[in-house]
Amino acid sequence: MSRGDVRLRAPEGDAYNQIGQRLRERRLQLDLTQDNVCARLAEVTGRRWIADRIDVLKLEKSTRTATDHEIFALSVALECDPIWLLVGEQASMNRAKELSVAWKASPASEKDRRPRPRRSKLPDVEKQKPSADD
Repeated sequence: MSRGDVRLRAPEGDAYNQIGQRLRERRLQLDLTQDNVCARLAEVTGRRWIADRIDVLKLEKSTRTATDHEIFALSVALECDPIWLLVGEQASMNRAKELSVAWKASPASEKDRRPRPRRSKLPDVEKQKPSADD
């Protein structure tokens, strides 16, 4: 992200990582330890994500964010819908619209209200043909 761009932030008071509570809830429903989740993540990702128990702990405590690939891998490892991990409900277009409306209505922090800097357009540079005087 280039300097000066506004980043999307959770509304004031919301957890840094929204999936943490649902991740823990699902892990406990399946009677898994954090180490079990790590083993499942390694298996479902073909050992491309060798998560540490601390990674799972930080995700559950909402002190670490998860990438889109990680959310998908977590949903496969925990046998749940990735949309449920994100918003707490099964996929629903109506719910997505409701969340969109709620998000737009939520107050932004002062930092998020700053106007974005305008990028100046550079003038087109035309190649000048040599004149007959040259």
